[in-house]
Amino acid sequence: MSTRGPGFACYNHRMALNLMALNPRLSCHITLLALAFGLVTTETQAANPWPADAGVEIGLLGQPGHLPDDYEPSGAVWNAGRSRLLVVSDQGQISEMNQYGDSTRTWTIGGDLEAIAISESSSDLAYIGVERPDSVLEFDLLNETLTGNAWDLTNWMTSEDNQGLEALTIVDGLFYAGLQETGEMFAFQLSPGQAAIHVATIDSPLGLDDLSGLHYDAGTETLFAIYDDHDRIVEMTANGALVRDYELAGNDQEGIALIGGSSSGSTTIFLAEDAEEVWRYEGYPIEAPVSSTPPGGLKGNLVPTPRCHPDPWNDSVTIRFDLADAGPATLTVHNVLGRHLRTFAVQHGSAGQREVTWDGRDDRGRVLASGAYFVRLSTQSGARTVQTTLIR
Repeated sequence: MSTRGPGFACYNHRMALNLMALNPRLSCHITLLALAFGLVTTETQAANPWPADAGVEIGLLGQPGHLPDDYEPSGAVWNAGRSRLLVVSDQGQISEMNQYGDSTRTWTIGGDLEAIAISESSSDLAYIGVERPDSVLEFDLLNETLTGNAWDLTNWMTSEDNQGLEALTIVDGLFYAGLQETGEMFAFQLSPGQAAIHVATIDSPLGLDDLSGLHYDAGTETLFAIYDDHDRIVEMTANGALVRDYELAGNDQEGIALIGGSSSGSTTIFLAEDAEEVWRYEGYPIEAPVSSTPPGGLKGNLVPTPRCHPDPWNDSVTIRFDLADAGPATLTVHNVLGRHLRTFAVQHGSAGQREVTWDGRDDRGRVLASGAYFVRLSTQSGARTVQTTLIR
């Protein structure tokens, strides 16, 4: 059973192991409640075999017209407007090439670049996912320079184990940033001159961690995610519902890109590998999901994830979340037995960030004991539950 399943935005795996060692009965209660809230997933079944051909390596590092020596590809995207493949590296480089790896141009902007996405409105604007600090930068391909637009995502994406922002794609105007450590995808509204607005969190439908690449195909409304440690590619709807999954070709897979718009039922897929290689595969099957985004639009069907800071905590914890619409919302606290302890009134009437401070007391003002508690945010679109730990 995996404890890195959906919803544990405030969950620390090592902390859970410590709790289990100190109090097995408590850990049993936590596990049962997590199952009830849908926070724990069972082990996944074997994936379908890799469906495309054996592929060809097109990076050809150091060869004339190809990628520079010692280039470590970490993300990729197909730019349909320019008919070019874009790749980024851990050494702060952005490269553009044709689908065969030829006619490569490279720009150096610095930083630990992990992902890249293309604007839905302009093929000349690329968005770069950076790790340490976890952020998104806007790059003008036409003028070959950063535009100055940048968004700080460290409130959501940072990982203590250097497994933060690792993937990026754009879905119906929202930026999906993948957190490597947990496999979660954070949906943001990113507008020039404004701070990032966290809209919602989408869990891996199979509970997989080590998310390393994302790609969204608007033609089939399919979101593709790759998981390096698991050698797996998962197809899902924009809301995270599982469509199908396959074994993933190659090794150290860090980025994924597909050529969209195919009418033949199959397409070309690219995998950027941290082992200094870029591979092109033909014959990857592509089709629309049986069920697409539910009525009401993508944004209306995503539930924001509460964020607890600090965690663990002693005197009080601040719980933050972003509401994408003006509808009503309720924040409640439950113990490991599922008993309701505290309700907070959430101001509504407009979208935006909300913040609640909990002092570790129940609705009657009684001081609660040390232990694990569950914070549940309920909106018109559904509910999201996270765990936090009080240590007195």
